[in-house]
Amino acid sequence: MSLFLLIRHGETPHTGSRLSGRSPGVHLNERGRQQAASLPARLGPVAPQILCSSPLERCCETAQPLAEYFDLPLRRLDDLQELDYGHWQGSHFADLADDSYWHRYNRLRGTSRIPGGELLLEVQARMMRALEALHREAPEGRIALCSHSDAIKALLLLLLGIPLDFVNRLALAPASISALSFGAGEPQLHCLNVTARLDEALGMS
Repeated sequence: MSLFLLIRHGETPHTGSRLSGRSPGVHLNERGRQQAASLPARLGPVAPQILCSSPLERCCETAQPLAEYFDLPLRRLDDLQELDYGHWQGSHFADLADDSYWHRYNRLRGTSRIPGGELLLEVQARMMRALEALHREAPEGRIALCSHSDAIKALLLLLLGIPLDFVNRLALAPASISALSFGAGEPQLHCLNVTARLDEALGMS
């Protein structure tokens, strides 16, 4: 079984207020940089052997301290990208409050396409493609993936057999770590949304 360490990027100036989407130039804020800097210590003895990231700046900046500490090349994978938010990209949540389709989208994530953007089913497919390819490469390895909240949650729902309409029932804090085993047997979620030391959450300390 491969052990996947699923890391949400650190905080940005847009976190909680705006759909950054795939807009370039969205960087970590000061708190986000502190969160990223704490990741090597938080992983403790659970050292990754492969490190991959969404190509967006906020994910690469989150993963960089891990690349430096564990002396790993940072691979940028398009399949780990943020959702394509289409016509909503860059919108403030407050600006969408009166949009009836925005409310439908958040109730029915499994069947609602973002206007001009992606279905969450398509996000699941590309995240799964990345997971399977990395498992084939390192079937017993520890692999860290730095991605985005909804992309990680969509992957977890697929592997746990939970409908996409329930995606908002999962919470992932900035720079949180979730650990998942994937391979020949049933996928196993070991921990979700860990913001402290991972070895403690896994019962290794």
